[in-house]
Amino acid sequence: MSKDHPQTTAMSRCQRIGILVSILWLVGFLSFLYIDANRSHSEVFEHCLNSASTLSESTDRKSFQQICARAFEASRETPGKIVKEVSSDKILWAAIVVPLGLLWIVGGLLSYAVRRISKTMKAALMLHRKLTFKRGG
Repeated sequence: MSKDHPQTTAMSRCQRIGILVSILWLVGFLSFLYIDANRSHSEVFEHCLNSASTLSESTDRKSFQQICARAFEASRETPGKIVKEVSSDKILWAAIVVPLGLLWIVGGLLSYAVRRISKTMKAALMLHRKLTFKRGG
């Protein structure tokens, strides 16, 4: 590891931030899918229960409510189902990977630009110091 190039460590701070953001994006996207899917299923379940309440016979109403509950449980999303759906759906997979790819490309370009500007500024400062020292000496 050189003192002149602190970015030569095993993983730079920017890369660690990029990995953290990537993990947060993945977890956040999958969580959004999970919550949204279950909210939709809950709305259907509520509608089913409301339909059951319109029945006149108590036994019909209870059996209809049980059918609604079984249908909801069978269709309810689990984290495992979400991961399986995402891994088999190319559009969902692209919705995860494309933003991550763009994040890494833009982050890499910004990191390169910052290092380049920093290096240029250091060189200009050193040149300024040398010229000031020669004039003053």
